[in-house]
Amino acid sequence: MSTLHANDQKTLREAFPQLNKASVDAFNLGDSERCANFYDENATLFVQDEDVIEGRANIAVYLRHLYDTGTRMEPVRPLVIESKNELGFCAGTFRVGLPAQFDAGECADGKFITVFKRIESGDWVAIIDSFFVDTVRDGLTAGASMTERTGRGSATEQDEARSVVRGIYQRGARYYDWFASLYYVAGMRVGHWRRTAIGMLALQPGDTVVEIGCGTGLNFALLEESVGPQGRIIGVDISEAMLERAAIRVRKSAWQNVELVHGSASEFEFPDNTGGILATGVLNYEPEYDRVIMRGADALLPGRRWVVLDYREPTTWLRYLTPAFVLLGRTFGVSRRLMRRRPWESVERYLRNCQIVEMYGGFVYIVAGESE
Repeated sequence: MSTLHANDQKTLREAFPQLNKASVDAFNLGDSERCANFYDENATLFVQDEDVIEGRANIAVYLRHLYDTGTRMEPVRPLVIESKNELGFCAGTFRVGLPAQFDAGECADGKFITVFKRIESGDWVAIIDSFFVDTVRDGLTAGASMTERTGRGSATEQDEARSVVRGIYQRGARYYDWFASLYYVAGMRVGHWRRTAIGMLALQPGDTVVEIGCGTGLNFALLEESVGPQGRIIGVDISEAMLERAAIRVRKSAWQNVELVHGSASEFEFPDNTGGILATGVLNYEPEYDRVIMRGADALLPGRRWVVLDYREPTTWLRYLTPAFVLLGRTFGVSRRLMRRRPWESVERYLRNCQIVEMYGGFVYIVAGESE
């Protein structure tokens, strides 16, 4: 393979400047084949709201199309570069546009996040890449100004927001578990946070527990430990592709007490006498989160808990680091406006004895409340 070589460097941080310049120079010269060598043979490229582009050959075709339409770009500006062993990621900003737009200072700004691996030669190649141009409307924030605090908005706005979320997770389902593991490189103790949230549920053997936004079932093993084989786990998710991954996990583990439900959280009918409800990293995406929490609270057994693990914008000076946090999660829909939604207030509104724990400088929180 004809690579963009940086194999004399030991870390991604050291190698990236050379990779950055070489790939952008190749693109601006119309050498899409050489630019595509920035990618692994089986790489995946997520572009704004377009279809996922699979494989280096198809990425080369797409890059050539961009060049032929007159698009040019500057070297990207990395904000975060981290690597550990043979894996790394970079997130930052870039500028793209027609030559005349650059001359007039009217080019578009965008954000990117790229996952790398180091191959046998020592080179770093991209295995997952995603970029978003800020001038294109972010569908995830449709109606956000009306729903940030209460989860209310028109039915059209709510449906549009859910459709965008579903599309993101449909496209990214097969990479979700792998992407989740990368957060550890950024110092996010995601596994510890999940265990803490499930511990706060205080489940008992034989309980029925509902997980809203179960995704690929990353929490199922911990929930199984808590409720035992005589208990019941109900996983709800809006993405069929994520549920397919969850079903594979259930089959491999031979769990007989897991039920998977396809649908939005707002439409799910919580079973009576539920022993606990969990939502990890999902309620910010649900336009009617307030209603979901209220209906879940009504279905809980007395004294049982609703637990939410999610992200938000800190109230301290650390809020100035919010753009970097957004970049880390942008591939799966994190946005600053969604970070300003307030599900914890709904937990406090409908449940009692609430407790809230902050992690990661206030960007992540867990809130738990008991039913009456």
